[in-house]
Amino acid sequence: VVYATAVHDASNARILLYGGQTYYDLVADLTAYNLTTSSWEAYTPTGVGPGGRRGHGAIFDSVSKRMLVFGGEAFYSLSNEVFSLAADTVGAEHWSLLSPSGLAPDPRVGAAVVYDEAESRMLVTGGQGYYGLLTDVWSLDLTSTEAAVWGELSLSGDVGGGRMFAASAFDPVNRALLMFGGQGLYETHASALCLDMTTMTWTTA
Repeated sequence: VVYATAVHDASNARILLYGGQTYYDLVADLTAYNLTTSSWEAYTPTGVGPGGRRGHGAIFDSVSKRMLVFGGEAFYSLSNEVFSLAADTVGAEHWSLLSPSGLAPDPRVGAAVVYDEAESRMLVTGGQGYYGLLTDVWSLDLTSTEAAVWGELSLSGDVGGGRMFAASAFDPVNRALLMFGGQGLYETHASALCLDMTTMTWTTA
């Protein structure tokens, strides 16, 4: 499987793996690697999930004990939807589609998606939309579990034309969104980008 997402569910000592692409099809399966028994487990959540898709992003909301899945690509379309997987009880996982308020980001594949726990928000940047690579940065406010809110962030600095499928992480100590590598329109990147969330400025390493 390629282009899947994996998140760490620390409270249940497992890694949740969703979606992706095999040789012949898109995947809609939810599986987990049990960190206690060192074994794989398959789950069949209730509710309606994202369906088969690749290049989506995901985080684990440790406060609400849920995995959030954003965007990605189905066979013929891109998405900007946000699905929530209630994951507090092992074996009783449940999918639901969120309906955040505010203007949503454009549909995209290969975005960098990270979790800022201190501010209770999901951050989304980059990826490829219908008309090219994207460099915007969006915040999904998760303060209210029932009423998430989208907002676009105003930034300075140069991100170098956009990239998709970059590795990403959030540094909670230095309050920074970090990206490395990824694919441009005509090149593969070997540089790192840092978004300082205090100054709201991009820098290149």
